[in-house]
Amino acid sequence: MVNIPRHKIQRQKFLTAGLKTVFPLGKSPILTLEPVDGEPPVTLQIKPNVLTESRLVLHFISDNYSNREWIPESDSDKHRDIFFQELAKFTLLEKVDFALFLEVVAMMLPFGFRQLVGLLARPVVGHFVSDQRGVYQLMEEALSEELPWFAGKKIGIADFCFSFPMDMAAQRGYFEAEKYPKVAEWHQRIHDRPAYKRALEKGGPYDLVKFT
Repeated sequence: MVNIPRHKIQRQKFLTAGLKTVFPLGKSPILTLEPVDGEPPVTLQIKPNVLTESRLVLHFISDNYSNREWIPESDSDKHRDIFFQELAKFTLLEKVDFALFLEVVAMMLPFGFRQLVGLLARPVVGHFVSDQRGVYQLMEEALSEELPWFAGKKIGIADFCFSFPMDMAAQRGYFEAEKYPKVAEWHQRIHDRPAYKRALEKGGPYDLVKFT
């Protein structure tokens, strides 16, 4: 059996065609494990040395590389962490993606059609943006001095699951920080973490409006 903690973690930064050479679906994130010292490949999902699906990747990193820092300390925090993982990945992200899809479709059209379709889509986009507000309110009510993270008393996988949809919602103007101050403060704490800053230094900033 390959000693997982001794593997080097690499992030694939290819376009879809390149990603398909690593995993058939061709979508990120993909995490590959590079064996060292001649160790044999290990299959943790369905392909040797390949992990995909963001939440599963986070769980792998938590289990093997976080020194238990992301693991909830109590049963109540564990249940909370699991709930907010689901809310982030299957509720908030879905609602953000609906609004994003309609806006991006308009952006991809020729100049004359772009404005027309954008105008026609605006009320529908507004509906999906409004639909996100119930999630933000739930998030707002869940944060407190005693429970400053969505995973509970300390940061955990739920917080990382929320990071990307919240980045997208904030950059695209879907999230109104003044209405949800505790969520806005949590989001800023995520960005202020040294690890987040190191990631941006290594990978570069990402624009979720123009996708550059």
